[in-house]
Amino acid sequence: MIKRDDLNNGAKVRHIKTGKIYLIIGIGTHTENENEYVIYTESMAYGINWLRPIDMFLDGRFELDGIVTGKQIGRASCRE
Repeated sequence: MIKRDDLNNGAKVRHIKTGKIYLIIGIGTHTENENEYVIYTESMAYGINWLRPIDMFLDGRFELDGIVTGKQIGRASCRE
């Protein structure tokens, strides 16, 4: 499961249900209610940005996709 600290700019995440890979652009704060949202884009379709409440990224719908601190995460292969 993803943790808030994993949602760094440039992190790749995979949607569990669809298998699509997304690139995290950043985290934004709503001006009226100060709720946090994740801003992200499809990794293969630049130009379309999406916004989703941060809680939806932390509830198990997404997983990291790539190599983080030398460990294999998601579908990526480990390179040494």
